[in-house]
Amino acid sequence: LPPKRHSDFRAFFAFNKTNFKNKFYVETLLSAMSPDLQGKLAHWQHYGWVKTIPFFNASNPVERDKFITGITTRLEAAAFAPDEMVYNMGDIADCMYIIQQGLCAQAGNVLSDGKFFGEDFVLHGHRRAYGVRALTFVATYKLTEEALQEILDTGKYN
Repeated sequence: LPPKRHSDFRAFFAFNKTNFKNKFYVETLLSAMSPDLQGKLAHWQHYGWVKTIPFFNASNPVERDKFITGITTRLEAAAFAPDEMVYNMGDIADCMYIIQQGLCAQAGNVLSDGKFFGEDFVLHGHRRAYGVRALTFVATYKLTEEALQEILDTGKYN
């Protein structure tokens, strides 16, 4: 690597230390649990902020809890360096992001912890109407269109 970029890579890995630990945790410990325990843990860990996303909330509390548990078990960690494009205008909308830490710019707005973007991924084949850029190091959870479709296809929410 070019010597002038060493500090950029080092800073990215230092920022992502928690993400790497979480990935190890999910891949080793969580995968050894039963599906029911996986769901309970994911629900407990993520429910507080996932329920703030309006279109994840059903009026029936049992349906809402099951759906949110389905969502939380399929979230993937994704991180971005400052000034990196999360996605560009015109890209296919195939996932959404929830910011866990950091700042992003979207169509003249600054998004911070707990905010989400890319919700247009629910429109199959839709292209992004705007780009999103990381302003700082950003840690996110990503939900793909494929994962959402799998959740909806199970039909276990009523």
